[in-house]
Amino acid sequence: DESSGWKPAESLEQTAARDPDEAVEKQLKAAGGLKEQGNVAFKAGGFDMALAMYDGAIDCLSGATAQQAADARVVLLQNKALCLLKLDRAEEAAKTCSAALYIAPDSTKALHRRAMALEAQGILELALQDFRRVLQLDKTEKASLQGAKRVAAAMQDAADARRKAEEAHNDPHAAAALLTE
Repeated sequence: DESSGWKPAESLEQTAARDPDEAVEKQLKAAGGLKEQGNVAFKAGGFDMALAMYDGAIDCLSGATAQQAADARVVLLQNKALCLLKLDRAEEAAKTCSAALYIAPDSTKALHRRAMALEAQGILELALQDFRRVLQLDKTEKASLQGAKRVAAAMQDAADARRKAEEAHNDPHAAAALLTE
C-alpha cells in the first residue's frame, strides 16, 4: 500500500538498470556476508560448509564487471581452492586457482595453491613452475620456497629411480643389486 510508505524490495536487475554502481555494491555486500560465513565455517573445520558459502558468494557476483567485484571474486576463488585442497579435491582446486589466475595472473596466493594442487596430483613440473613464479613475484614467500625445494627433490628422486631402473633393465648384475637394497 503506497499510503503506508511500504513498497516492495527492488530486484537486483531493477537496481542495476537504475544505478549500476549500487547494484555492484549490493552484490559485494551479499557476497561479503557469505564469505564471512565461509571463513567462520573454515576455521571450525567445516570445509564442505565453507565451500558452499564461497560458492554462494561467487554466485552473488555473477554478472558484476566492476574491478571491486573482480577482486572479490579472486579472493573467493582462492578461498574455495583452499577448501577443495582440504577436502582432497586437488584437480578441482587447480581449476579453481586457474579461474582466479585468469582474472589476476600475478596472484601469488592462487599460484601457490595451484602449485599445491598440482603437486598433490603428481604433476610436479607444473607445480614447480608455479612455485617458482610465486618466488619471482615475492622472494619472501617461504611456503613457496619450501614447496619448490620439496617438488624439485621429488623430481630428482623420480629421475634417480628411473635411471636405476634403466640400469637394472640393461645390466642383470645391477638388477640383482637392486633386489638386495
